[in-house]
Amino acid sequence: MNIITRLTVCLVLSAVFESMALPAILRADEPPMPPQGEVRLASGRVVEYTIHYDRNSLRASVRLGNDLIALTNSGTLLRFELPTVRLVRERIDVEEVTCLGHGEGEEILAGLGDGRICRVDVATLELKDVTKLPAAPRWMGWGQANGNRPAGLVVVTEPTKPVKGGGGRELPYSMVHDLATKQTFALEEVFTTFLLDRAGRVWLGADRGEWGGRLARVDLVNGTIKAIKPPPARDPDSEASWDGVYGFIELCDGQVWSFGGSSHMGYNSGYITRVDGAKPQPLYAFEPPRNPEGEPDPGRPSLPITHIIEEDNGLLVFSYDDVFGVKQTLNSWRRFATLELQYHWGRPDAVGSYPSVITVHPPSQVGEPYLLATVADGYVRLELTKSTSLSLPGQLGATDVCAVEHPAEGTLVFEGDDRLPPWTLGPKGWEIASLAPPFEIDPAGAAAEIEKGTESWYETRILVGPDGAISTVSGTGVSDGTRTTARRVGGKSLQLGRETSSLVPSASFLTADGTLWNAGSDGLKRFEQGSWKTVAPLLGDESPSGLNPLNTNGPPWLLLDSFGKSLWQLKPGVPGDKPQLTRIMIREGEKRLSTRAAIAGPSAALLLATDAGLRTYDPMTQRLSKVDFVEPPQSVNTLIRDGLGRLWLGGKYGVAMVEAGGKTLETFDRVPGIGGREVYALAPDPHHEDGVIVALGSRGAAFIRALPKP
Repeated sequence: MNIITRLTVCLVLSAVFESMALPAILRADEPPMPPQGEVRLASGRVVEYTIHYDRNSLRASVRLGNDLIALTNSGTLLRFELPTVRLVRERIDVEEVTCLGHGEGEEILAGLGDGRICRVDVATLELKDVTKLPAAPRWMGWGQANGNRPAGLVVVTEPTKPVKGGGGRELPYSMVHDLATKQTFALEEVFTTFLLDRAGRVWLGADRGEWGGRLARVDLVNGTIKAIKPPPARDPDSEASWDGVYGFIELCDGQVWSFGGSSHMGYNSGYITRVDGAKPQPLYAFEPPRNPEGEPDPGRPSLPITHIIEEDNGLLVFSYDDVFGVKQTLNSWRRFATLELQYHWGRPDAVGSYPSVITVHPPSQVGEPYLLATVADGYVRLELTKSTSLSLPGQLGATDVCAVEHPAEGTLVFEGDDRLPPWTLGPKGWEIASLAPPFEIDPAGAAAEIEKGTESWYETRILVGPDGAISTVSGTGVSDGTRTTARRVGGKSLQLGRETSSLVPSASFLTADGTLWNAGSDGLKRFEQGSWKTVAPLLGDESPSGLNPLNTNGPPWLLLDSFGKSLWQLKPGVPGDKPQLTRIMIREGEKRLSTRAAIAGPSAALLLATDAGLRTYDPMTQRLSKVDFVEPPQSVNTLIRDGLGRLWLGGKYGVAMVEAGGKTLETFDRVPGIGGREVYALAPDPHHEDGVIVALGSRGAAFIRALPKP
């Protein structure tokens, strides 16, 4: 199992002026290019944009005849042509597509983030409104007529409700909407996998990682909700509970099976259980060997069951990378393929990863291969025992773009984790930027024996100075372990120092004078004469969790802790003095404010995005003031100024801009892929003084140019 992020390809978009969506056609002779276009804002300003996202990262896939309609994790629709699985069209909307489903007959439906359900024209990917619900659809299916219930669409949404005593916090839950009868069924929690069977029952399963799973059933005919209790535990001394529910299958004879398991910190289990009877009936289960020295049977699944497909002569069972054939009696297992898949590492509820395969498309006729839609490899063809990746090259494979930097070696986009390398845009598309120094453990270090089986750095902090020079701080996963500090010179890493210590690389930062610092719970360190030296304790009870420099006219140096949402000040002092790193308390009246973003202004004052709104702050006088221009209605995550001195703001609902010296806020809500969606970071475009680069998290990155008004 390869646990890494993945790249893919681009295609040329024919821009539709002033359009609210970007349908694009790809011809066989077109070079790979990112989708691009222009729109006119309500203010009359023309905006040019280029969007970079991962077309190999799929969230859903449906087949209709010789077409595959895919939904990417960025909320974009793609159309692939069979049998070649060639990408021929895409659609990027202002509103994110949240799910795909089958409607009546050969109808394909798309759910949108604003609650709309639309009919998809398979040839053009144009959308036509069908209805609108109060919350975004997460799943859709067509229910046959059964008893007194007529045929009609069933939709699961994920609304929120206030938490009692939660200080305004909202809690999501699943809601089943039967549009045929206009009934709704509210569940107590969020479910993650669904099946509508031929008897008019909606089966809902939850996979909660190390916390197990849940299973419920909504009977649309009788109008009832029932939580399905788990079967007795295999160990009589253990309490019965569901492992994670990964999916359901309804067999030809009407049986409904649930399947899944648990994968957390190397612990793996799996199960198949029949659930349509009076009580759940376990059919197959496995747990780690009771003998610690024992190895799992290679002919049977050793990871959770992720998909089951019924065939004429038995079942096809997927368990992460492995594919098995087995009789419906679940004996005589045979592994006949191991897939070369890539995974997006990490999930919030377990130390592990979600399955890579999200949809299995069986052959429609004899001789056709299986087609697998995946989260990192696009489509994969499975033919007999051989699998072939059909992924598109050159894509931005970062799973969470949250920062942008412009070193001398080219623009870099970063994920929110120093264990993952940044990405850079090259002549053939996006590629991983290998900036870490060559891996080598400290042979004289106390951890050398523990680290000798290690093959790469656990994490590397990449720091870019005002002059564009790159410094790096790398470490193994051992504490105390090897720590290497380096600087990039001529496209190569020049080692500045190597030591065995407990230094946390991600706590390192670089001030504008070129000094490397590290602020952790054990004090303030400075890199000098080839090693890290503790130069001062941290004052007060708090320690920062990741500092970024704000000003270039220090000392003192002003720093933002974006994780702790706080401002800090570093006074290096004169030789012989201890440096001082202290938190700056921002208060408005009696209220202590948190700071989400900050930038230095043309004067000594800072512009802050706080939980009370935008404020200017003068560090010399400690004076806090409200801004003199119209603020956005939502909280701001990021602030920058472009080459023309214009202020750009990014937040939960998109991007806005204020002209230099202006008072009016312009919103970019008409830009496909950006308008109305959360923005995590902004950076000036080094090649266009009227442009910025927008970090869109899991949706990739966008380059925007706001042209002068007519």
